[in-house]
Amino acid sequence: MKAMARDLGCYEKTIRDCVSEDLMSRSYKMQVGQILTQKADEVNKIAQQAQAPKKVNKQNNRWIATCTSHVRKVMKTKFPAMVMVFGVVRGEGHVMPPHIFETGLKVNTEVYLDVMEKVVLPWIQGMAGNRPWVWQHDSAPCHVSKISMQFVNRYDVVTKDLWPPNSPGLNPLDYFVWGYVERHTNRHPHSTKVSLMDSIKEVFGNMDNEMVRRACGRFRGRIKAFIDANGDDIK
Repeated sequence: MKAMARDLGCYEKTIRDCVSEDLMSRSYKMQVGQILTQKADEVNKIAQQAQAPKKVNKQNNRWIATCTSHVRKVMKTKFPAMVMVFGVVRGEGHVMPPHIFETGLKVNTEVYLDVMEKVVLPWIQGMAGNRPWVWQHDSAPCHVSKISMQFVNRYDVVTKDLWPPNSPGLNPLDYFVWGYVERHTNRHPHSTKVSLMDSIKEVFGNMDNEMVRRACGRFRGRIKAFIDANGDDIK
């Protein structure tokens, strides 16, 4: 109700009095329920299509109602299938087949370097040939550890002192690829991790190179927008 009072330019008590005395209602938290079966999931999607967000902050998402039975529930899976994926794209639009880590594997410096040496570097060299290339990654601890930096510094790399921290808007993987993959893999429910992994591989394999090239081509413009915004977040 604080937000409502702020938007209307009145006291919070005025809003609370209107709700409790005039509407005879209360403020209830958004309800969250568990999806038990795929069939129930499909029915729920029809019932709630475009009416409630996927991600819910129960404390901040509130309903004015006379009782809790009138508050809409957002249904979600209690233990969704999750996988960790290593993705790489080139500015020319090429997409590396996704590397999917083993379930439960902690990606530390050793694991990161193993994938870089055995998977990523051979793919990049096969694509780039003798042409120069620049590697960009974020500032995750395993990426910027001393040993990892000794490895990537053999090549041209965008170091953490050049790439501002917490800036997904300046990385094509963050501002385009992961969102694209998530939208397409979530079109259908996945009851197993194998199904989810197969879907991820399919989406990466079918990703249009020209579409990726255009997304990477927006990188320079986004840098300028970031500078013009004095380092604030950009869309």
